[in-house]
Amino acid sequence: LMSLSQMAELVDEPEHVDQIVQLLLGNTKDEHPRVRYSAFHALGQAATDQQPYIQEEHSAVVLAALAGGMQDGVARVATHACSAFINFAEGLEVGLLLPHVDEFMRV
Repeated sequence: LMSLSQMAELVDEPEHVDQIVQLLLGNTKDEHPRVRYSAFHALGQAATDQQPYIQEEHSAVVLAALAGGMQDGVARVATHACSAFINFAEGLEVGLLLPHVDEFMRV
């Protein structure tokens, strides 16, 4: 997962970016906190490197995963989900974020 965070900026094909996002999202709920931490780290990096594509194409599922990660019982994972949210939100249109504001206010 950590290597994906380094490679994300070099990926040009949208379908490959989609595959990376799906792989990372799947690992945000892994049983091991180090895997979840790594998934949020890579997701935040990919959101920066593939901006605005990830925000435009995957906002609903990524925002849901980030909100869930912010409620993780492991503080290190939860804070990294918050960091990933900052990276993701920097390239996010307000209209894509507004439907999720209530969810984030409850976190």
